Amino acid sequence: MRWQRVLCWPLLWVATGLAAQEPTFRAEPLEACLQETVERAERFACIGAASDACLSDPANRGGSYVESFCYDRERAYWDDRLNSSYARIMADATADDPALADALRDMQRAWITYRDARCQAVFDAWGDGTGRSPALMACLMQVTAEQTLFLEGRL
Repeated sequence: MRWQRVLCWPLLWVATGLAAQEPTFRAEPLEACLQETVERAERFACIGAASDACLSDPANRGGSYVESFCYDRERAYWDDRLNSSYARIMADATADDPALADALRDMQRAWITYRDARCQAVFDAWGDGTGRSPALMACLMQVTAEQTLFLEGRL
């Protein structure tokens, strides 16, 4: 997919020295929000807490690069949680109900297809604009976080 090539740009900028300094990212604002919220529905409001803190840090300068960086770092955080939750759910389902495990695998595969199509559409909507990479990263972060919270709510 075209947007997957864009994922390499932040790495290229850092490698070639175009980024003056590596932006800083901290997951603590997101983790604090998740710890403070008890209700499952309220946890969705925590999505973006770490990337918002990253973007508002005055030390992080660099326009589209920093935006992409911040959203991608939070996406990676959610992706780690998603993979951990999915592995636990699948282990339990495989042991207890193989049909459920098959259904969960099918659901996750369909979700990946949905995530890619949704975020491809967001990317394409920006045309050649400089905001397309940050928009893509924000989409990937949002959709991954939503799926993570969905899976965590099922544990």
